Amino acid sequence: MPPHVLAATTNGTFGNQTFGMTTGTLGCQTNQSVQSMAMYMDSNIDKVARDMSRGSGENLDTLAVLLGVDEADRDTFRKVLQDNFATIFPNSDTTSGEAVDAIVALLEQNESLSKYVAA
Repeated sequence: MPPHVLAATTNGTFGNQTFGMTTGTLGCQTNQSVQSMAMYMDSNIDKVARDMSRGSGENLDTLAVLLGVDEADRDTFRKVLQDNFATIFPNSDTTSGEAVDAIVALLEQNESLSKYVAA
């Protein structure tokens, strides 16, 4: 138990989870677009959260562009993220790495959006 608490504290404090996911050292097989989204989320998490809660906005559109979401799928993309806002951001302490992980998991479950996060 103590090593897990230490790891969670370290990841949350120093951003190691996001760094590891972005660089591939965490063992994640992510594609370039997911890595770009992770880097964008690091600097814009509050703005993305605001736009996601509304289901529209320039920062949410930027995520779609970074992931390569086609125009035809963008309404679905926005709706999935807005409808699952509480899953992506369960509390005010959610890190960008945790939010990215949740977004990727949600998109993987969606038939029309899973192609954008395939490794």
